[in-house]
Amino acid sequence: MAGPTTDELRNLLEEVDKLITDQDATPEAIISHLVEKHSGKLNTSGHTNTLRCAGVTGSCTYSTTNGLLGSWRRNVEKRLAPEQRATIGHNSRNGNADDRLRQLIERIERLEEEKKGISDDIRDVYSEAKAVGYDARLMRQIVRLRKMKPDDRREQDMVLETYRSALGLD
Repeated sequence: MAGPTTDELRNLLEEVDKLITDQDATPEAIISHLVEKHSGKLNTSGHTNTLRCAGVTGSCTYSTTNGLLGSWRRNVEKRLAPEQRATIGHNSRNGNADDRLRQLIERIERLEEEKKGISDDIRDVYSEAKAVGYDARLMRQIVRLRKMKPDDRREQDMVLETYRSALGLD
């Protein structure tokens, strides 16, 4: 079975944007709309929520439905050809550039909300770790080290060892 065309995805994304802007619908209502009207599937496994609709999946961990909807929308946008991404929102209401600007600003605001939610989730995990006896400060250092490339990590360790030796901290 073939997946949805880019036109179908663009139309679905415009429908979601219209629900957000014209009807001021909540993320929960929009997700329900996608599940009921477009044969979407909503799954929750542990702390992970997954929305699959029109062949596109969005997922979010420890976050609100706003984060889940945002994840799904970003994945739809990634599927669209660049020239089609640029036209989303230009046909809404009176078709002027102000609508496009408003939509972009609203998307940025939604992403900022998601970012805050994710930051809150990370802080909660560190608090949970501290509550069971782990040192959150050291955990943050480990996370930072794991993000580094192995060569960069080795170089940092060698420089740190050189500094420690120079200061007599062996």
